[in-house]
Amino acid sequence: MSSEQQLRAANQQLKATEKHLRQSEEKFRTIFELSPYSTVLSDLEGNIVACNERFVKMHATKEGRESQVGRNVSEFFPEAQRLVLFSTIEKTISDEMLEEK
Repeated sequence: MSSEQQLRAANQQLKATEKHLRQSEEKFRTIFELSPYSTVLSDLEGNIVACNERFVKMHATKEGRESQVGRNVSEFFPEAQRLVLFSTIEKTISDEMLEEK
């Protein structure tokens, strides 16, 4: 196989992979947006990166979803439950790290 053929094959594979990734992202976005459950994506410190409309309705926030970004999920839990929340997050992270090894 010539270099040109190898480049074409690699390019076709890249395009197929990109298409699959776009489809996968679209499926995830649809599930996330239409979920009947309050759903939040956060970073490792618990800062909200994204949330769905159900989250906004459930927590009766007057601001839209965009204004929730950057807030910490702990703000939506009573003080007494925050320790449990963060220990659960820490356990989830450590369990995932163990699974990766």
